[in-house]
Amino acid sequence: MKAARLTLGPMGKGQGLRLPVSVVKRYGFSKTIEVEERDEGLLLKPATKTVRKLSWEETAKQMSANSEDWAEWHKTESDGMDELVWSKGTPKAAKP
Repeated sequence: MKAARLTLGPMGKGQGLRLPVSVVKRYGFSKTIEVEERDEGLLLKPATKTVRKLSWEETAKQMSANSEDWAEWHKTESDGMDELVWSKGTPKAAKP
């Protein structure tokens, strides 16, 4: 999810934060959400222990929606790992 600025506003006798529906669905939030205080901020988690994982199709849609730059990924093609001889333990350099 991209960074978003949400508004804290009055809800009943307290303050509330409205989450986008896409976030609620993605993380499986229901009526109860666990909040964990951390040094860097708050962590919101579904109260239930089971979190629905995204399907491959949903993952692909989410990745394309985020417009991530995967250019760095292709640099691993020339890192020399394909030239190593792999066996149990540590890889060894291939013989010429």
